[in-house]
Amino acid sequence: FPQLAGQHKTVLIKQIADIRAGRRDNPIMYPFAKTLTDPQELADVAAYVAILGRLGESALQAVTTTITLNFLSRPAPANMIAECRLLKVGRRLIVSEIELHTEGRTDLVAHVTATYALPPEAR
Repeated sequence: FPQLAGQHKTVLIKQIADIRAGRRDNPIMYPFAKTLTDPQELADVAAYVAILGRLGESALQAVTTTITLNFLSRPAPANMIAECRLLKVGRRLIVSEIELHTEGRTDLVAHVTATYALPPEAR
């Protein structure tokens, strides 16, 4: 189980980039890192990772119930960065907000809200 809580975003970005490039072997994170090909996937994984960082292994079976993506600008040809905040962590649902921007820039590419449902055993 990846130790995500308290990690700085630059550490996570480098780890995912290294996994994608084949410089780091991590069977748990490999499926996440290799499939990140569009903004919605990136936002969804960012929310899931934030939830795991907050709740630990009890949230491994959390599932996306809704995701709303609003594009605000065209991304520059560089890595996309997702910054996630958990707005509400309830007994059944977790609501998050994700901001996507291009690495090295501050203007938003997209604003995303995502809601996850926790399985009964995680409550």
